[in-house]
Amino acid sequence: MFVDIEGWSRCNPRDRRIAAVLERCEMATLLPDLLTPGEQRRDTLTVANSFDLPLLVRRLIGTLEWLRGQPEVAGLPVGIFGVGMGAVVAFGAAARIPDVRAIVSHAGTMDNGGYLPTSILTPTLMTVPDGDTASLNLVRKAEKKMICAHRIERIPAIARSPGGLDETDVLANLIVPWFKLRLVEGNRRDVVVPRR
Repeated sequence: MFVDIEGWSRCNPRDRRIAAVLERCEMATLLPDLLTPGEQRRDTLTVANSFDLPLLVRRLIGTLEWLRGQPEVAGLPVGIFGVGMGAVVAFGAAARIPDVRAIVSHAGTMDNGGYLPTSILTPTLMTVPDGDTASLNLVRKAEKKMICAHRIERIPAIARSPGGLDETDVLANLIVPWFKLRLVEGNRRDVVVPRR
C-alpha cells in the first residue's frame, strides 16, 4: 500500500511506477487517496487537510480495515510505503493496526504530531534523498528512539539517461527486497535496542 499525501498516490507517477515493480514481483498494491476530491481541491489553496494527521491516520486505518474484508487480498500481509507526510500517517496507522508488517518511509518528516515511530514494532526502511539534510537529520534523530528493526538508506541523485536508472528506479530496488523479506518470506519483528 502506498500513502503519498502530497502527491495523492493514485495519480502520482512515481508511486504508480513503484507499484508496477511490486506487481511484477507478485505483490498486490493499492494506491489510496486519503483525501476526497473536494478536500484535494481545497488543499491546492490551503493544504490544511494534508496536515490533518488524526484525519489521515483514521482514513488509512479505515482503508486497512476495508482491505481485510476483500476476499482477493484477505489474509495477505500488509506493507506501507509512505512519502513525506504519508510516512507519518503510516507510523500512526501501524501503531494501531498489528497487521502492518513492514513500512518504507521515503523523505518522511518523522516528527510531526507526536507520531514518531518510537513505540511501533513494525520493521521500517527509511530512505532519504541525497542532499536532503533536513530529512536525514530527522530520520537519525528518530532512529535513536526506535525499537523496531530498521535501516536508513540514502538515495543518490541520479540524472535520468537513456537506458539508465533514475531516483524512482533506485527507490524501487530498495523497496522490493525489504517488502519481500517482511511480507513474502515471513514477518521478522526483530527488536533493536535504541542507541544511547
